[in-house]
Amino acid sequence: MALRGSGFPVDSVLALADRASARAADELIASEADLDDARQQALETIKNDQSLGPVDRRTAVKNIRKGEGPPCLDATLRDALAAARARLEAAAAAYPASYRAGRAEAFAHLHAT
Repeated sequence: MALRGSGFPVDSVLALADRASARAADELIASEADLDDARQQALETIKNDQSLGPVDRRTAVKNIRKGEGPPCLDATLRDALAAARARLEAAAAAYPASYRAGRAEAFAHLHAT
């Protein structure tokens, strides 16, 4: 495979990159994955719990899909779900401001050149 040069130095393009915004995006993606993992683990536990009736099982599944730990889960799984949900909420709250700041910095750099 060949790469054709565009005729200008890469430093100009790299100056537009915003590491803080990229870290915030990575954190948001990772926290979404962590919440998905915690939900899957909780759902597997509910699925394998033979002591739950159909109504309790449906209620538990609904709570887990909302990111909440139903009382029938042990404290460790409830805490893991709560922590994963809190991390996602924090990342989701932090990302827009980071993105706006990075975007403003990129526009300022472009305007200066």
